[in-house]
Amino acid sequence: MNAPAFTPALSDAQRIAQLEQQLQSTASELQRALLKVQVLEHRLRLQRIQKYGPASEELTDAQLALLDKVAAILSVVETCRRLNIPTRDCLGTVLPGLARTSIQRLAELTPTAWAARNR
Repeated sequence: MNAPAFTPALSDAQRIAQLEQQLQSTASELQRALLKVQVLEHRLRLQRIQKYGPASEELTDAQLALLDKVAAILSVVETCRRLNIPTRDCLGTVLPGLARTSIQRLAELTPTAWAARNR
């Protein structure tokens, strides 16, 4: 059986230097991650501006995100109208469930599914 190699204990100065190096490495990783987030946010903003047109360049990021939600709600409203479903009743059931529903169960919250349950 091999005995572990003996390593002398680090001096306080050596340990401090080692920790400073780890801190610097971690700070560099954090900086890279923050830059990646900025790049992705910028790309998302450009996609939304492309989607909603040049006038949307003056909107804040929060306003652009809200546009996506409004578009989804309008889509549900249009589907309700097309299927002759009471829009208010359907939205009252569907919208609160969207926030807590997994992607796999999302089909259960469509106006079509609502109509099948309520007719």
